[in-house]
Amino acid sequence: MKKYLKMICNLLLYVGTYFVVIKSLVAFGKGYILNKPYIGPWLNDNSLIVTVTSDLIQFTIFYFIFKKFKGKSLLEHVKLTQSISIKNIITISIIGIASGFFTSSVIKLPFVTERYSDLVGIMRYMFVDGGSFVIFLLFLIVGSVFKEILFRGLIFNEFKESLPAALAIVLQGLMYGLMFFGTNLPLLSYGFFGAVLFVLLYLWVKSLWASIIAQATCQGCMYILMLTEDSILNAGSAVPTLIISSIIVLAASVYLMRSCKAEKSVSENAIAA
Repeated sequence: MKKYLKMICNLLLYVGTYFVVIKSLVAFGKGYILNKPYIGPWLNDNSLIVTVTSDLIQFTIFYFIFKKFKGKSLLEHVKLTQSISIKNIITISIIGIASGFFTSSVIKLPFVTERYSDLVGIMRYMFVDGGSFVIFLLFLIVGSVFKEILFRGLIFNEFKESLPAALAIVLQGLMYGLMFFGTNLPLLSYGFFGAVLFVLLYLWVKSLWASIIAQATCQGCMYILMLTEDSILNAGSAVPTLIISSIIVLAASVYLMRSCKAEKSVSENAIAA
């Protein structure tokens, strides 16, 4: 019972900090910044900077909490200090890019654009309307690192310490979807499956850099596809691209899983010898 209570308290700390910081920044921006003649219009055109600032503040808070109150390194706890091989970097990058094509294909389907305009709107905000290239680059780098620290490094590990791994994977996927997309089922499903894929990469490679690379390459790919409008990917090519990208994600994921298992087996045999 004690371990479950501890898990719940830590989860409330992580989730509560997320909402308090982001909501406070949004309220501060609306109440004190947007009406300023110089910075207000810039902030309105580069609103993703609020997310970047929130991520940096939260990282600082969690780093301090782990150092002062938990007596250990946040970076070590989330496995951000674990190295990753070049082969795995390439494989994960392929998974991330294919995932970017997959998601971009989904939002190009006429069925989706007509019935789920919220999904298309959110994607457009993140990759086109949320700021300049520099702001998006900050969002991509800072956001990819911090989101993986929060959801895979902290929230998933908290679940995994008290619950079976399969249940921990499902719960962190649901929490990710709910926190970012609420109860809108298509958006929730998108967030859930992405979170499950990223946590599997994290588990197989045993380094947070795995899910960070996947997150960054996926969003970087989507940014390029969104900027190029229909020149690379359009409604006509969406279905074949969807099928091909799905096959690539699945095949590369299976290859990565088997490769990591083989590496683990070799390492264990070497230790035993």
